[in-house]
Amino acid sequence: MKRIHIVLCLVLCALLALPLSACGGKQGRTDRFDGYTVRTERSAPVEQAEETTVPDRALPAETGEDYVLNRKSMKYHYPDCSGAKEIKEQNRWDYHGTRSEVIDMGYAPCKICNP
Repeated sequence: MKRIHIVLCLVLCALLALPLSACGGKQGRTDRFDGYTVRTERSAPVEQAEETTVPDRALPAETGEDYVLNRKSMKYHYPDCSGAKEIKEQNRWDYHGTRSEVIDMGYAPCKICNP
């Protein structure tokens, strides 16, 4: 068990290796311990992905937004959600307010439209 722990530590150390300049400019690193050899190849740095923008609808204004609340299931939906269209009239409540107000009333977001 101790041998596995040490080998795993070597692998982690190899993955978190020093910058290329500290390794003599080589494109990798070889570590040996107790008959095991771990070779780590270096690759080009990974570029950051472009920042994605969140649609305005995902961040409702503080003045409120239209929601459809289901009194029976205690779920809330956007009005155009397929789940909202299936709510029976006696359980349906068309509501205008903020998301935090709806959550404070005990409603959970729909898993289809994720309001």
